[in-house]
Amino acid sequence: MLPAVFAILVSAFIGTYGRVLLYNTENRQTTEKFDCVYYIYDDGEAIPYCRRLNGSHPLDRNKKKCENQGKRCLLRDLIDQNVEPNEVLKWSSSVEMADIYTSVFYNRSLIGDEDDRFVCNCTKAGTFGKYCEYQLTHDAKLFSEAVKAQFEEKRDGDSWNTQRYGKIICYETLSCGTDTLCLDWREICDGIQRCFSGIDEENWDKLEFNECEDDEFRCTNGMCISEEFWLDGAADCMDWSDELSDELGYSCYFKSTAMECDEHLCPMKFYSCGDGQCVNWETRMAFQRSQPSLTDCFNKRNLNYMCEVSPHRSAWTLESGLCWPDKNYDDVRYPPWNMINSSRLTEDEICQYLFRCILSNNFEHDCPCNLNNCTQIMIRVCPRVDHLVPYPDPGLISTPLSFYYNYTRYMNNSNPDLFVFGGKIRCRGYSLVVEPPLVLPLDYAIQVGHRIHHAVCSSIKYNIEYSDLFSPFQYNMFCWNNSKTFNDRPYAVNPDACPIAWECISQYRIHDGFADCINNIDEEKTFNNDYCTGNVERHRFRCYNDQNKCLSLFWLGSGISRCSNNYDEMWYGSGLSLEKSLTCEKTDTADCARLKTYIRLSSIKNSSIDSSLTVLHQNSTSTDQISFQSYCDSFWDLSGHNDELTSSCQNWVCSKDQYQCRTGQCIELNWVCDGEWDCTDASDEEALVLIGNWSIHNARLLGLNNRAEQYAKRYSQSPFSKVCNISIELGCYLSQVSNPLDINLNRPCINLTKIGDGIEDCFNAYDEKNTIEAWSRMRGFHYRCEDSINLYHLACHRITNCSKVLCSNHRDQDGLCSNDKDVICLGSNECKKKAKCDGTVDCEYGEDEYWCIPESFKNHIVYRSAKEINLRRNSQFISTERFPIFPIPVPDQRESENVITKSTTDPFVTIYSYQCNRGVAILERNETRCLCPPAYYGDWCEFFSDRISIIAHIDHKTMPKIFENINLKIRTNLLFDNETIEHHEFIVIPSIENTRKIKHKFYLVYSRSHDMLVHKRWRYFSQTDVLNHHPYSVHFDVFSLRKNNTIKEVGSWHYPIYFDYLPAFRLAAVLKFPPWFGNATLDPCLANSCNNNSTCMPVFNQNHSYYCSCKSGYYGKDCSWYEPRCEHYCADNALCHIDKYDSQIRKANPSCLCTVGRFGARCYLKYDDCDPNPCLNNGTCLSTYDRSGEVSYICNCSVQFYGNECQNEKASVNVTLNMTSEFVALATVVQLYDIAIPSLMLLIQHQRVTYGFPSTITYNHPYAYAPYLGVLKVYEDLVRPVYFIMYLLHQSEINITTSPERCPHASSLLHAAIDQSVPDVFKYHHICQNDGKRFCFHDENYLCICQPNHYRTECFGHNIQLDHCDNCLSGGKCVQGDRNHHNNFICLCSSCQQGLRCEFSLQPFSFTLDLLLSGSKEAARSRVKTTGARMTFGHVLKNQFQIQKELYITPIIIVLSSLPQTILTFSLACTSLAHWQRRTLLGAYLLSYAPQAFGFILYVLPSTVYKKEFVKTSIGKSYFKLA
Repeated sequence: MLPAVFAILVSAFIGTYGRVLLYNTENRQTTEKFDCVYYIYDDGEAIPYCRRLNGSHPLDRNKKKCENQGKRCLLRDLIDQNVEPNEVLKWSSSVEMADIYTSVFYNRSLIGDEDDRFVCNCTKAGTFGKYCEYQLTHDAKLFSEAVKAQFEEKRDGDSWNTQRYGKIICYETLSCGTDTLCLDWREICDGIQRCFSGIDEENWDKLEFNECEDDEFRCTNGMCISEEFWLDGAADCMDWSDELSDELGYSCYFKSTAMECDEHLCPMKFYSCGDGQCVNWETRMAFQRSQPSLTDCFNKRNLNYMCEVSPHRSAWTLESGLCWPDKNYDDVRYPPWNMINSSRLTEDEICQYLFRCILSNNFEHDCPCNLNNCTQIMIRVCPRVDHLVPYPDPGLISTPLSFYYNYTRYMNNSNPDLFVFGGKIRCRGYSLVVEPPLVLPLDYAIQVGHRIHHAVCSSIKYNIEYSDLFSPFQYNMFCWNNSKTFNDRPYAVNPDACPIAWECISQYRIHDGFADCINNIDEEKTFNNDYCTGNVERHRFRCYNDQNKCLSLFWLGSGISRCSNNYDEMWYGSGLSLEKSLTCEKTDTADCARLKTYIRLSSIKNSSIDSSLTVLHQNSTSTDQISFQSYCDSFWDLSGHNDELTSSCQNWVCSKDQYQCRTGQCIELNWVCDGEWDCTDASDEEALVLIGNWSIHNARLLGLNNRAEQYAKRYSQSPFSKVCNISIELGCYLSQVSNPLDINLNRPCINLTKIGDGIEDCFNAYDEKNTIEAWSRMRGFHYRCEDSINLYHLACHRITNCSKVLCSNHRDQDGLCSNDKDVICLGSNECKKKAKCDGTVDCEYGEDEYWCIPESFKNHIVYRSAKEINLRRNSQFISTERFPIFPIPVPDQRESENVITKSTTDPFVTIYSYQCNRGVAILERNETRCLCPPAYYGDWCEFFSDRISIIAHIDHKTMPKIFENINLKIRTNLLFDNETIEHHEFIVIPSIENTRKIKHKFYLVYSRSHDMLVHKRWRYFSQTDVLNHHPYSVHFDVFSLRKNNTIKEVGSWHYPIYFDYLPAFRLAAVLKFPPWFGNATLDPCLANSCNNNSTCMPVFNQNHSYYCSCKSGYYGKDCSWYEPRCEHYCADNALCHIDKYDSQIRKANPSCLCTVGRFGARCYLKYDDCDPNPCLNNGTCLSTYDRSGEVSYICNCSVQFYGNECQNEKASVNVTLNMTSEFVALATVVQLYDIAIPSLMLLIQHQRVTYGFPSTITYNHPYAYAPYLGVLKVYEDLVRPVYFIMYLLHQSEINITTSPERCPHASSLLHAAIDQSVPDVFKYHHICQNDGKRFCFHDENYLCICQPNHYRTECFGHNIQLDHCDNCLSGGKCVQGDRNHHNNFICLCSSCQQGLRCEFSLQPFSFTLDLLLSGSKEAARSRVKTTGARMTFGHVLKNQFQIQKELYITPIIIVLSSLPQTILTFSLACTSLAHWQRRTLLGAYLLSYAPQAFGFILYVLPSTVYKKEFVKTSIGKSYFKLA
């Protein structure tokens, strides 16, 4: 199968037929899954959705008819009708039955007249199954449509439906043995104890201290992946630590991508929701109100079994632990109150019921009381004299933990009153046994969160009364300091890294950015040694200094700087943020290589190297720009907030529908008077009153006056309005005074003009919310106390002198006004209960409404974050002037794409979407059945399976040439004690994978048979067996699929599985062929042999290793057993492979390895959808080997066509250039762009390069519309190119003659008189305003086009290095053409270089005038030496000169006349010629030919011989005839 092909070829044909291919339908004596449908993802995942059983069970179905109006067809009747097997495959029945039919179709002797075997033809749309018994939901016709529809329903629907219709997902292989919430598989070996004695953390150290090989990347959790997968844009670590992402899986609940979400591990301090989503730990502690959560898990796992404390919606806990969200629910466990005494409920159960009524505000139907009288009833009913009631159920958060409320105090304190610890946990060097339970401070549990067990160990570690030194349930006293990893490397550990709580952590967690020790010692302490060493160092960010940081990718561009030089946030410490300037993600890997280099070099501390890197940064344009629309948009994008400085933004021009602040910033009109400061100076809110008259720009805004009218309504009763003059003053507690609360001495007012001036005039910088930083963002409402910044919703949690100003409840003396929402009014000291920020002024000065986030923004943790996200996402491109203006758009005649729309009218579709959790619901006789992905099993996919997720990539650089044109089949086997228990196959097509990196993603699932489960549970607790015995391994067996319909095994890659005790493990490997493969003398099988039943095969990733591969039909140890069924079980040439001998049924289970183009249980079916060729217009059909049946082939279209079947002609670009100006073009780059929305970046669609200047440009675009923008980049020299715009059109076809518009550099258009302190980019709008004829201009970051009315410009981000390359020698300028073809480039050579790559130098052939003169003197000296005393030679020479002067006078004159040309030619070699130099050289050339012309006139023309011969020519005859 080739799932990844779909993401490669654009013109992919979806051969739907409306069919569903159903596998694993055969009856078996034992099976763990059946009825499987494959779902193929765009990123290479091939996921079988099956009915997955809890254990091994027999499958015996022998129905005699078809359901859902399916047609029953006897095989013998189909043969009589000569129905082709491929037709039967379209019937959405059983693949195995279709395979059987194919076998008898081609060998009719296998079927008799009495044969009653049949196959069902599922004629009703959306039905499928061996007996057509299943129906897809949502009126879907394809399985993929049903999958997408169900997950879209979750995206758009009510998250509480997970409680109405879903189930709680559990990991059952290991249980804590409690009656409350079951374990999530992610809670096994995660370093957090949840079960008694910490049994969920057995062998935790093996993963925590694991060491990877030299060619691997170590994920933060300790797992290893191939180094090639690091920073390639797609997460391969289960914790996503190999990529630049701080995403926490918030979208997983509506993503069907199985491996991405189902295998996602959360960072240490986050809680896993069980579906890939991660939330803050305080969200897990939903009952506490000190640090209220702003969100819940989508599936509400954080609320299960304690639903009454839901902070966002009242709910009721069902007996199953699920939360019922609909008011007036009648719980059958509790009778009406007047019958409660006659029920079987105990006093404790009745007390629990009443307290749940209090918590949920009488949510349940029979709750007998309101908030007040419930307390009185409980005093009468509840047995405990201390008025304590446990809630939630003990052990819910963790087995040893319990929380108790005093129900008489709940009205004044909504937090639990007691935190109780009792039971056994693991500590370092001992087991802590606490009996009877201890009462600890509640703040303890809230503050330390997930590290509560370490905190408890540290708090009572010296108390011998609670210490069991001999218990096996303890952490190693020395943190396993002398232990070895599975690959025999020492543990990387510093036992003293956490001196307070004695936690054991990998040394790679020291200074990694995450606090792993209590009190953050591992991050804040200065260690003597550098612990970021070995292979890990080159993958971590080291800050380019001596801080010894070891930052994981999570923190790069996170907004919180951990490097003192800010290199982890800003590119080389200055310029732009890493977050916004570097792109390394699945859809855009442009900057991945640059980011890798940045990280690898970060350990270099040499300042000179550091400086050179800064220069490198300055020369790199892809990382020094922000979106042009991000300037003056009121959000920070550049370091130093340089994009929002008032001095610069005063030069900015806003869009016509935006409001312009007094600072010059531009904001959306509906942000004016919405209660939140968006302008730095608050000129959209309180300071709006300072504006006497609207600016010309703002005066044109429709609706601004209506917004301004809201000012009085919102701010007339603002805090301290009775003290301050709100027309010129802002009310606030003063800063820099001894007692801000003494408003008589320190009048709480400042002038409105002081807002946003960068000076803190109000306490806690209330007036500088938009100018002062907190975690690299605007401070907003967060508050600073001493050296720390606290989140707004946590500010009143801890009592400090700082918080007493803003949190009056902290001034409470008698405990009667201590609630977070209580207010003690100034002056009167009167307590106003729950009056803080309730929207009503209760105190005389209105201070109860001071420092309040507006109601509509309360749920936003990050100040103004929702507005920023909305602005970035919804930025619109206002179409600029069309250029040229004369072309008439050609109507688009293309077929519209097929769009799946929700047209179902079934009222139960919502229920179906939630019933199967992460699985997919189908219907059988109107009852829901669940098809589960490999990570789940059970009737409702409600249990987590034990499995291995595989990511495999074939390294084609090492692939032998003999396989270049041969498809390979990789059979991946999961072996237990050398017996295959699970396998998966995929196809490698070299012709496709050579051009694109393809990852094959799939699962191998551990068996859940009784024996295997018993073994897994035993092994989990057997540390010795885990260390010394590794029964599981994964083998990637390689088979070549020969064109002669044969299959041949060639070798294998073998990987032992050390972490099989974990519920889930990731094997991410690049499969490389060894260099010796194909060399018979180095083949390990040369010196080794196998018996006659097997063949020796090399193990590619283990030097000099081999294995004996059993021949077809043989199996067992030494291949000594033979399965007779294999003689006729598989189709011809297929290999019969025995997966496992099942001892329970005493029978072998054969499977078939198919030859090329074949599939099915016995390899009789053919991939023949390409016969005949369905691709039109000379398209090439390629089989995808797709097991889903939905994309059975793809069409690789010819250049001019695209579409599912190459049926559409591509959008064409035909441009004839008519240049009006003359210039010399060394080379021209043609660039065609589309515009990315909302970033307004130019996206290159086509690029080509030519020498000189092209006259015409043609291009076929594989989409409905041609690229929007055509650009010429003309190189007149090797320094700076000249830009031209050819066209600017949104059309399906462009066929024009155009005179390109030149776009000069912006610097040449700006007047020197303009303020030079303002960066040029802020002045670009004025270029258009000041020049009504200007069409375009550019700089190193932007290509700008003036709007039609020249009010402002629209600038598009562009990468000037798109045509840069480095393939030229000797300083030649390399200009890249087609970016998809590395060798498509030309070299522009300097004056003294020539050749395709400037490899030839002309320097040795040039000489100067000095050299000529020097040579003449030497010649003179040599001639003097030949003169004797008698001067005989001189006389001879003189005589000869006199006698034969006519023979050499003319040649001498010719030579002398050519000397100026020769001297100048060599003197000016390798230089650019000025105008006068070119004229002089041309004159010298003319002079050199003059003697020859005169010689012809003087000597040739007078000759009688010449005349006689000339007359004989045709020209001579004509001349003399005329004469």
